[in-house]
Order: sequence, then C-alpha cells, then structure tokens
Amino acid sequence: MSEYEFWLEELELGEDILTATEEVLAWGFPREVTNEEWLYARWFMMGPRVIFWIETIPGFPEDVAIHGATAPSVRGHWPVERWFRHVLTISEQMGARRIRSASEGEIPDFMAALGFDEDPVIGQVFDLRQTPKYGRRD
Repeated sequence: MSEYEFWLEELELGEDILTATEEVLAWGFPREVTNEEWLYARWFMMGPRVIFWIETIPGFPEDVAIHGATAPSVRGHWPVERWFRHVLTISEQMGARRIRSASEGEIPDFMAALGFDEDPVIGQVFDLRQTPKYGRRD
C-alpha cells in the first residue's frame, strides 16, 4: 500500500479512535482532543495519513465542527477537493446547514480557499447552501 492512497474509512471502535487521536497529536494537532470529541464525533481516515472528525456543536443545532490533521509527509500534496467533498456529504448527512472551523495559524487561509467565510462566533464558517470553491492557497 502506498501512503498516497486516500480511501475513506469511518472509525467506529474506541481503540481505533484512540489511536487516531494519538496520531493527530503526533502530527502536530495544536491541542488535546476533548472527551466529547472522542466520544461523540464521527471519526474518519483517508488512507493512513489524513484523519478528520466532525462533531455537532451544543447550542448550534444546524452546525457541525470540522477538525483534522495530516501527516507531515503528505502536506501540500493530498487530495483536498476529494476530502472536502467527503466533509460536505457527511455534514449534510448529520443534518447540518453550516460547517464551522475554529482553526488558527495557516488553516484559516486554507479554509478560505475552500469557500469558508470569517465568522465572529466561531472562526470560519461554510454555508452548505453555497457552492464550494476549490482552490489552492498561494
């Protein structure tokens, strides 16, 4: 198996999610994963080097939050558009109308390239009623 294969797999077993949380921290995810995320979010892998999870947000019934990390070996050359199509589909299946990201550093620029707008409540927001704009940041 090449590390550049990016199939989608949902993680459902606690031990798989625990291993995924250890991986994202090792890859530089900037904070500890909360117990709520570990227990209630839907966790996914795209191949062995991309992990993301989507969770509902208390107090925002039509919103979900996206979190994730990539291994350093694939940064800059992983299938972002394919990943975002998965995120859109999963978020809609979860009943969301908006996807939120509270990221910092370079990630807000990355999210803006996908069509996320700045939001004063929680970082960046993508309205699922809009058309995504795929593109790479400069």
